[in-house]
Amino acid sequence: SAAFDNFDAGDTLTAVNGTPVTTPGQVQEMIRNMAPGDEVNIDYLRGGEEETATVVLGEHPQDPQVPLLGISMTSVPTSDTEVSYNLKDIGGPSAGLMFSLAVVDKLSPGPLNGGKFVAGSGTISEDGSVGPIGGIAHKVRAAEEAGAEIFLAPTDNCAEALTADRGDMTILKVDTLEHAIEQMDAFNFGGDFETCS
Repeated sequence: SAAFDNFDAGDTLTAVNGTPVTTPGQVQEMIRNMAPGDEVNIDYLRGGEEETATVVLGEHPQDPQVPLLGISMTSVPTSDTEVSYNLKDIGGPSAGLMFSLAVVDKLSPGPLNGGKFVAGSGTISEDGSVGPIGGIAHKVRAAEEAGAEIFLAPTDNCAEALTADRGDMTILKVDTLEHAIEQMDAFNFGGDFETCS
């Protein structure tokens, strides 16, 4: 493959053509915008030492128009911090957003929710993107019945979320973990926030 001989297992890619990268998805997106035969400079760490490799992109075996870097990449946590939850009857990816917000809340000064009863649902990816979930109308209804003032919903779930009886509860649309925090701040402190409606 194009890059196979340049990298070893355990190398950490840090930049593509001088642009910093932190996830495999960022590397793939940058490569996708190039063409087979293009040269790409990749900065990486090996054993704590910074190095650079220049690689000529290959062709994807199923589509010769698609560039191929030719290495497998995975994400590895950059911190030894461990987080554990003591919860019952909660599982699946749809709690990712709320679990992530709970961690941010514990690591931040003051309550992240501004003292409001906040509910929500959504998957979370390693880059902080919030993804859609199934059955959101039921979750909105349950949150309203429990007395939530705000419900955080993935933008892709907004149409379905609005079909639920929500009373006076405000449904805020969110795209990323950072966006969810910004949305709560705006709601709590009189800023501009985006609702699903």
